[in-house]
Amino acid sequence: MAEIISLIPDHPVVQLQYARECLASGRLEDGLKTFKQAEALPGFKKIEGVAGLFYQSPFFVLDLARTLALHKDTKKALRLLDWLHQKKMVTKASLKLFRDLSIIDNKTSQSLEAQEILETLYKDDRKIQLEGAAIAFTTGNLDKSLQVLDAMLAKEPDNQNLGLARIMVYLRNGDARMVLRECDKLQSSSALKAIIKARAYTALGSHDQADEQYRWALENDPTPDVMAEYAQYLLSVNNPGQAAQLFETVLKKAPDNHSALIGLSTIAISQNDIKQARRYLFKMTAARVPDIFIFMAQTKLALLDNNPEEAEMLARKVLELEPDHAEATYLRAMAIIQGAKKWQKDFEKQWAVKTAASILNKYLEGHPDNIMMLTGLLHVALVQEDFDKALALTERSLKLKPDLTLAFSKRFEIFMHLKQFDAAEKTLSDYQSNLAPSVRSTYLASLFYARGDAQKALDTLNTHLDDAGAALRWATYSILSNSDEGLEGVLSRHNYNDRIWAMLGTLALRNNNYKIANICYAEAIERSPENAAFLNNYAWSCIHLEQFDKTRALAAAEKATKLLYAQPAVKDTYAALLNKCGMFEETIKILEVESRDKSFPGSLLYRLAVAYENIGKSKDAASMYNRFLLSDKAQWPQNIEKKDVLSRIAMLKTSGN
Repeated sequence: MAEIISLIPDHPVVQLQYARECLASGRLEDGLKTFKQAEALPGFKKIEGVAGLFYQSPFFVLDLARTLALHKDTKKALRLLDWLHQKKMVTKASLKLFRDLSIIDNKTSQSLEAQEILETLYKDDRKIQLEGAAIAFTTGNLDKSLQVLDAMLAKEPDNQNLGLARIMVYLRNGDARMVLRECDKLQSSSALKAIIKARAYTALGSHDQADEQYRWALENDPTPDVMAEYAQYLLSVNNPGQAAQLFETVLKKAPDNHSALIGLSTIAISQNDIKQARRYLFKMTAARVPDIFIFMAQTKLALLDNNPEEAEMLARKVLELEPDHAEATYLRAMAIIQGAKKWQKDFEKQWAVKTAASILNKYLEGHPDNIMMLTGLLHVALVQEDFDKALALTERSLKLKPDLTLAFSKRFEIFMHLKQFDAAEKTLSDYQSNLAPSVRSTYLASLFYARGDAQKALDTLNTHLDDAGAALRWATYSILSNSDEGLEGVLSRHNYNDRIWAMLGTLALRNNNYKIANICYAEAIERSPENAAFLNNYAWSCIHLEQFDKTRALAAAEKATKLLYAQPAVKDTYAALLNKCGMFEETIKILEVESRDKSFPGSLLYRLAVAYENIGKSKDAASMYNRFLLSDKAQWPQNIEKKDVLSRIAMLKTSGN
């Protein structure tokens, strides 16, 4: 057939026949490629339907539709199947594929119609009955799902799996207590039963019992799916560290596990780790995670990357796929609020915030107790600095969901911001049973620190330094207290990302703790070796140390200068470091020519003057010092006084050269 194609390359029937052979032999990629080539030929449309050739083999069309579906071309696959059915070439496989692809394409009624036909044609097919119950469950028709399962249980009363499926319907319906009662009636023990009970306990806020059930499931069935389920639970109860470890274990056993990839992407985004989030997003795409999850991850990443326009566009894409998607609605509103910060005029900002509030309130009309929308309105209230309204919203959210950490944390933060420390302490006392000991200690330490007792804050955190969050807070308070005792050892226990290390380094620089700043920026550079700001700050911290790695410091400063050549502050760091290392000729080499420009920054004039002075060029040094005194004082290096410079000039004139 390939030889015929080479002789008649522009004939669609020949191309289609070759595509059919490829698909029949399992070469799906070649079949799809050849079909697309045929589709592009001028004579293709003259062939009735897709091709008269198909009359002889509906399986060719079915294979082609499957291949298109694998390549996420759902709409074209559905058109092929629809054409096949119109030609009265209906098979069980084609109906099933049509039904499943219709669900993916959000054509629920079309999917249900296909399922009804299947149930009519294959009344005694147990698998189709189960699939019908599952589709009814997925589309929210819980009564139909229960009806099918009850009918099947009447024939198979001892079937434990059917019993569990029936219980899951109760769980979906929000009847957690009924779920627990029905589970107790089942005699068998299984990981699925334990997971269902864990979900019910979670819905009731009984986290100790939920955790116990998940652990039992994991011990008795340590499969990737069970691990991923437990990890998702840990993530939901604000334990991202342990969740991440479990998700990573899942990926070692099942590299394409969707739950693990989505979970790790969520954790990376929540930790502001853009690089890691992009890495997992790439893996999600490669693993063919459904589009809706990829769009959601991209939306969150765009918000994290301060790109509200793209975030709103991506949230709209999700809402096109699922118009009632709560989180996408929430993220769209958050994108609008983030975008409001870019508007110049107050009325434009107010309009954007009101638009976001309108989106959230509209969703609440149909779902009055939706926590996510209430959280969105809480953000709106905080942007508007309406703290009374914000506190009222946190109170309302906590009544609906007493273990909602976000509502608690915002309520706590508002009281701290208003310096109402007693109210903050009461909030923590009321909520602390829902917090892990390390998290509870972190909040308590922030309260002690705000009240001026830094030592008590550090002591409170001392027993939880194996927890990354508590250790980070401990390190922050240590730096702010100008104490570096044991700091390096504590920080080395945790694999923080580059941004966290840089944040600690900046904090140390502001407190003139150059030793810790040096350590932190060295760690940040290990993770992001091309970040000019990290390189520059590392070099700057070296200038203030008696002992440091000169080779590494000079390499960092030189690299930062190459990356940000136009930035005077970066060049100032390099020149100051060269002077510190006694490399005065190098300082002159990089600054002398540019110094002829009248707008040459004051800090660089000073560095050049120091270099001239140290190699004995008194006249040039005095000239540069005089120019320095005439420069903008805002550009002067720190701790340089006019009287000291005048004294130097006088000494240079005396020494003469």
